[in-house]
Amino acid sequence: MGVILLKASYPDTSQEHTEYKIIQNECEKVRYINQARNEFYKRMHRSDDEQVIKLEFIYPDDVETHYYKA
Repeated sequence: MGVILLKASYPDTSQEHTEYKIIQNECEKVRYINQARNEFYKRMHRSDDEQVIKLEFIYPDDVETHYYKA
């Protein structure tokens, strides 16, 4: 597995913004998925507003998307 680009975005929310990070390995990828999931649940419990987190792991020939919405 080569280097992966992570595009984390928070669409359709008041905190709409996009972050980019370089992921070096599978362990780091899993860590970011868990971190985003935890952040999603924290935001969901703090606010009644809609919460959306979208993670896109961009490989040279593929895109893997994780989408959390409540």
